[in-house]
Amino acid sequence: LKGGRLEAAAQPEVQGRLSVQTLNGSHWRLQRWSRNERASAEAEITLSVQDGRVAGKAACNRYMATIAPRGEMPGDIEIGRAAATLMACPGDAMAMEGRFLAALAKVTRFRFHAGLLVFEHGAGPDVGTLYFERSAAENRSSRR
Repeated sequence: LKGGRLEAAAQPEVQGRLSVQTLNGSHWRLQRWSRNERASAEAEITLSVQDGRVAGKAACNRYMATIAPRGEMPGDIEIGRAAATLMACPGDAMAMEGRFLAALAKVTRFRFHAGLLVFEHGAGPDVGTLYFERSAAENRSSRR
């Protein structure tokens, strides 16, 4: 809405079937551990997807893992065991890193909710979600 008139968005929202390819070339930053728990602003946890791999910073160390479709349902994915660098970090960062990498290894599905990337992980009573916002780097490159 501009000046009381409805105008089309500059870049229309892309719609289609969810697949690993949907995420290719995207960059994200962890915003929430769950709907009710915000991620710490001090410990940066990032996720980039490129050519069948996820990589980023896990609060302290860099990590990389495979990402692949799992099953027939749109959004069903499997993330392989992450390889990470081995720097020592303050206790809080190491705890967040361990929590993130453990959740990442259990991811079974992704979806989008209100502009956020949501990874669902675990099963039964251990089901959880990770909410990611587009990283500042991606926001800058999408405006060019």
